[in-house]
Amino acid sequence: MSSAISDGCPTAIYIYCGRPARWLRKSAKTGSGFLCPWVLLLSLTASSGVQAQSASPGTGNKLVRATGNPALANPSPHDWAPPDIDEAVPPVKAGVPCFLPSVLTQVSAHVAELWQNLQEFSANERIEHVNVGKHGKQHALESISFTYVAQIQNISPGAMEISEYRNGSVSQSFPAELVTTGTAAHALIFHPDVIDDFSVSCEGLGSMHGQSAWQLRFEQRPDRPSRFRQYRTPRGWFNVELKGRAWIAPDSYQVMRMETDLVKPIPEIRLLKDHVGIDYRPVDFPSRRLQLWLPETMDIYMDFLGHRSHRRHSFSDFQLFSVDIAEKVDAPKEQ
Repeated sequence: MSSAISDGCPTAIYIYCGRPARWLRKSAKTGSGFLCPWVLLLSLTASSGVQAQSASPGTGNKLVRATGNPALANPSPHDWAPPDIDEAVPPVKAGVPCFLPSVLTQVSAHVAELWQNLQEFSANERIEHVNVGKHGKQHALESISFTYVAQIQNISPGAMEISEYRNGSVSQSFPAELVTTGTAAHALIFHPDVIDDFSVSCEGLGSMHGQSAWQLRFEQRPDRPSRFRQYRTPRGWFNVELKGRAWIAPDSYQVMRMETDLVKPIPEIRLLKDHVGIDYRPVDFPSRRLQLWLPETMDIYMDFLGHRSHRRHSFSDFQLFSVDIAEKVDAPKEQ
């Protein structure tokens, strides 16, 4: 296992999203809202449990090339990760009008529906991690697999709680001792109780996975608190201002893909890059006559405390549970 990222801090590094993350509906009286789903915690306790497996040196290229960016096959100090969302704006079709209020209303409704239906689900999760040196050299690929379970509970009127478990525990050993959670919650940026914290624009009708898609850009509003994501470190709490792009299916108004970046770096913790890309696929549950768009892969590129890394979470074999129903499905179908 590679050494943990350190900067005079404890050895284990955790990125949390709902362990548990409590989500509170906004109150007109108090102004309170969703508590951040992402927290980076530098913990005093080192990771423990199943050891990660290391691949032979050089195999990390496969992980980086899987992004579809040809330049990443042989990464340099400048192209080891995808560009910022504003550095490479995907093209859209000319002359196709986009009615943002209608698109946003529809996608927010579907995200709220997703939230209601995901009482509990499980999946097989595989995590692949590769550290990238300052000169673009990739280290050995590390990987580990888990049985992943996410639970969403109504804890009181207007309040919900997300808990994530891997192999039945909230604490497991991860590659590079970097614990990442939260894949179930990222699309909730478009939840009706969250989206008002962001300014949203429609760039037009683009494409994703060979299909037409409404292309939305969003960014943290300066007049609203940054509460969707925070980093907790021994130096204190640091709010993260996010910007991103989402591709929305024009027929179902489901989130097909999301990418996020930092609005600005956080020099106090040497966070220079935090690029996240998540692909969603439809998963059918026939006995419930239900289809949910769930995360299939999540790629995370970080330049943090002087260390660069690329991590991929992959999910398959979803099971959805309710009070008296349990159903297993195969990996998300291709469209």
